[in-house]
Parts: sequence; structure tokens; C-alpha cells
Amino acid sequence: QVRSFMQSKQEHRENSLKSNLYLLDNVDLKGKVAVVIDDSIVRGTVIEDAVSKCLQAGVRKIYWLSGTPPIGVIVNGEPHGCESGVDMPPTDIFAINRYGGIEGIERRTGAKVYYISHEGMFEAIGIPKEQLCYYCIGGPHPFYSK
Repeated sequence: QVRSFMQSKQEHRENSLKSNLYLLDNVDLKGKVAVVIDDSIVRGTVIEDAVSKCLQAGVRKIYWLSGTPPIGVIVNGEPHGCESGVDMPPTDIFAINRYGGIEGIERRTGAKVYYISHEGMFEAIGIPKEQLCYYCIGGPHPFYSK
């Protein structure tokens, strides 16, 4: 099974969600507050689908927590993404840009969105940032600097 964000086309990512993302029938969510913890928000496909399903099930409020800072940010006019093997080139259509920031993602999905900070992420994984590539979330290019 390939993770949905890794599919090469948006249509394939959406089809993958249809068969892999669902709510359990035996859980009553009507009137509840849901907290969803996700590893990241890339293009917005997962958060849109998941929040829609939760709202249809009657969830009153949704908090979406991302374990990665915004992916695909634009820093000093330079779009960031992955140029090292993950199918997320800097020219991709990332949710943070497509929807106009965190507030735009919230308006589009209906969830309250919280991202971990860069410092919080580095502390959580316990590896100094100097030993990591984090270009996709606004860090320096791993091979060259301008």
C-alpha cells in the first residue's frame, strides 16, 4: 500500500483516500470534539477528506495537530519542497500556500489547525537540526546555499 500523498497525481491520491480513510461504524461522534494528530499536512487532501467525514458524522469541533511545521513554505520568495527523493518538489501545490496560510486551511476545512514549531519538532526527535535536511519546511538547502 502506497501512502496517499506519495501518489503521483491528485486523482490517485483522492482514490487512495476513498479506500483507506474511513470512520469506524461503532463510534458515535455526534456532538463530540475531535482531536486529530497527523504527521503532516502536505497538499491538504487528507485533512479535507477526514474533516469532511467527521463533520458528516456530527462532530461539533475538530482540532487538527500536525507533527511537522508547514511543508512547502515560501521563504524570501523561494518556494521550498523536497528535491531529494520525496515527490514534493518546490513547485508543488502545498496546502499552506494554496489556501493562503493556516487561517486559509482552517476556512477551507472547518478544523482548527495547529502546527508544531521547528524547535519543538527538533526537540521531539532529539537530533540536532544541523544533522537534518528540513528544506521542505523552510530550512536551508541541503546541498547549496544562495
